[in-house]
Amino acid sequence: MKREKMAYKLKKELGDICWYIAETATALDLSLEDIMAANIEKLRKRYPEGFSSKASIHRERCDD
Repeated sequence: MKREKMAYKLKKELGDICWYIAETATALDLSLEDIMAANIEKLRKRYPEGFSSKASIHRERCDD
């Protein structure tokens, strides 16, 4: 499949995913801003030296 065609199809699917996330957040009375801020904080704790594929593969498992 050509890259442009795949990107077009994925764009439509990603739009659906965004819709589902927004609807779920609304149902739980959560803002997307708060969700993303919490995710950034989680990732900062998980990767204090910054993200890398190597760090991702070899990270310690924890309940975050």
